[in-house]
Amino acid sequence: MIEPPKSSKLKSGIRVVVEALAQATPVTASLAHLFRFSNPSEMERAVASWRDQVSDALNTHDASLRRLEEKIEPRLRVSENALELMLWLAETSEDGMSTPLNFDALLSAFPETGKETLEEACHELQHLNFASLSATFGHPVRLIRPTYDLFWVFDPISIGTNPTADAAAIAQLMIDDNNMASIPVLHEKLGWPKRRLNPAVARLMPFVSDKRTRTVIQNDYPTMGFVLAAEDRFKLKRFIENVTATKPHLGAVD
Repeated sequence: MIEPPKSSKLKSGIRVVVEALAQATPVTASLAHLFRFSNPSEMERAVASWRDQVSDALNTHDASLRRLEEKIEPRLRVSENALELMLWLAETSEDGMSTPLNFDALLSAFPETGKETLEEACHELQHLNFASLSATFGHPVRLIRPTYDLFWVFDPISIGTNPTADAAAIAQLMIDDNNMASIPVLHEKLGWPKRRLNPAVARLMPFVSDKRTRTVIQNDYPTMGFVLAAEDRFKLKRFIENVTATKPHLGAVD
């Protein structure tokens, strides 16, 4: 019996990571951990070198990505099971929040993957900073909580949004209008689904002091908003500059 050719899930996963890497601005620490790079700066230099090589060439998008794939694929250090789990977590999240998920849900989603193999994949995600885990007696993994890094890296490919570009657009709105620093007000103005809004809002949190971040316990947003000071506005402006310098067409609110 002749078996039909099957697409390689690992190869497809590598392409997802490569495309996310090509769009990442700036490169996150989690992406650096996916590859044999010692730190994000080294990763950024490798991507910048690739961009320089192809920026003036008349290559198609796919051909350009193949060049990047050939350059970094040998340095990929992630299992096929972990890649599948990353994509599943990104694609099935309903609100883009770092919400814990019961391990039983993973067992149901991956019935052909053994329990121990799935637990190992969970620990791999934790090692890569794409998830945090909770354990109980007799259960090495009871809960898995995806981190926002996972959404920042995989959303451009898995669901077609770009949290980094969205965050830059939101940051500009906040700088222009203090009212937009209230996330419920911002949400009403943009009309985006929470799945798109929340990873972008979380992307801005490192740029605003914890003292000026509204940490109210609730389940709708990563934070209820910010009270921006001069220091925060400066950091947000630099973030916007970094995003638009790499991808000038990104960051427009639609």
